[in-house]
Amino acid sequence: MKAIGIDLGGKSIKAGIVEGGKVLEKVSRKTNIEGGYLAILKDIIALCRELLKEAGDAGFVGIGSPGIIANGKVDYSYNICWSGVPLEEDLKNVLSRDVKLANDAVCAALAEFYYGAGKDFTSMAILTLGTGVGGAYVDEEQVKKALSANITYLFGHITVVSGGLPCTCDRHGCLEAYASASAVEKRAAAELGKELSAKEVFELARENDEAALRIVNDFNRILGDGIVSICNVLRPEAVVIGGGLSASGDLILPYINEKLAKEVYGFSLKPVIALPARLGNDAGIIGAANIDKYTGE
Repeated sequence: MKAIGIDLGGKSIKAGIVEGGKVLEKVSRKTNIEGGYLAILKDIIALCRELLKEAGDAGFVGIGSPGIIANGKVDYSYNICWSGVPLEEDLKNVLSRDVKLANDAVCAALAEFYYGAGKDFTSMAILTLGTGVGGAYVDEEQVKKALSANITYLFGHITVVSGGLPCTCDRHGCLEAYASASAVEKRAAAELGKELSAKEVFELARENDEAALRIVNDFNRILGDGIVSICNVLRPEAVVIGGGLSASGDLILPYINEKLAKEVYGFSLKPVIALPARLGNDAGIIGAANIDKYTGE
């Protein structure tokens, strides 16, 4: 059965008509953070209505949002500056459809675990590297708990540098302050003296630009430290790297896998592999559209 999945991010809102693990049609808009909650809600509704013209039989709408999710509300999201917004209820009232809200990284994890890079493993962690650093851990039992109990994994806010760079969460030294696209762009502006996207910084590194290589090497080192810590606690079989920066996996994954082999405790007995997300930017959409299926609702 067809459903609509919405992936709300710090830079864009992506929505699609989904059947199982496939996106049949997709639309998107830039996230109007400056306009606040009502402006973003209006854009989400417009995208849904656009899709419903093509798939009027879609009876379910799932949405993945960054931040802490509780009782159908985005309790707190620093990346889109929301606190206590009743997103699930507002969409349900306007669209007259069953609507479910979950954390965006949990949605991406659901999609990759059942339909993408994690489907051959019994457990998996995912890190989504974009405006911020999202993350989730899933196995057969945990994915249902994460969706039904509104569990949010704040991998981006584990401390990797004590007393380090300020983070958007008002703490210092978080993984997100070093290993997100935003962090790469800030450092590039400071060291290269010009505004570059994270993608452009990684492209310069491929061309052996000295400053870009230094930024990417530091990015990998700190990202690797964070992933090793996650693996030593949760012991997943695989770590999937998603989000916009996963497109630069050729510069990231070889380093991460080498570090995992050297630093994960008991690696020879319980190895773990890092690999790229297979569903790309569709993972959040696919996962959101399947929230009801995997919560049993």
